[in-house]
Amino acid sequence: MRTRRAIMNGTTILLLAGALAASGTPADAADAAKPGSFSLERQTEAKEKIARSVAAGEPLAGVINGMVKGGMPVDEVVNAAIRAGVDPAKAVSASIAEGHAPRSVVRGALLGGASLTEVIRAALGAGGDRRMVQEGARDAGAGATDIANAMVKADVSPAAPGERSAASTGREKAETAPALVIPSYPTPIGGGGGAPASASPYKP
Repeated sequence: MRTRRAIMNGTTILLLAGALAASGTPADAADAAKPGSFSLERQTEAKEKIARSVAAGEPLAGVINGMVKGGMPVDEVVNAAIRAGVDPAKAVSASIAEGHAPRSVVRGALLGGASLTEVIRAALGAGGDRRMVQEGARDAGAGATDIANAMVKADVSPAAPGERSAASTGREKAETAPALVIPSYPTPIGGGGGAPASASPYKP
């Protein structure tokens, strides 16, 4: 009798655990997904779609946003983009500039085969939070020493203008643009004895 009751209790616990797992939100499932965990068919489909879209001239940021809205986690999208031949720095910059989590973006890029230093430099150049960038690198399996060295290199040699986000580049241009100088009008010189006034030559 005791054995039977124990078995029933164990079954109840298993059923309850299964129900709780099934009640998880889509966001929980997305967070649990890791780059490379999706099927080969899905991976191939994502790569081909990104390659076609980029070749057709669609903005990379729009392609990434579209796939994320379609239900694919951003780390998987960045992973697939790099495997499809997209420049890693551009994939990272575009994703972070669009507001996607730096931690997920960095993780996806590194698991897509990108260079640690290149990814960290692009992520920081696009405005990614330093702590989140480091955590993303750790999630991808990078060692603490390698991450620290990459951070130092990124600080010493920051991302080139072409690797920065369009938003940050535009903001920098606006902040550094020279003020508009409006030249003064020519000063009239009154003529003596009723002579008509003449204008002095304008000298900038």
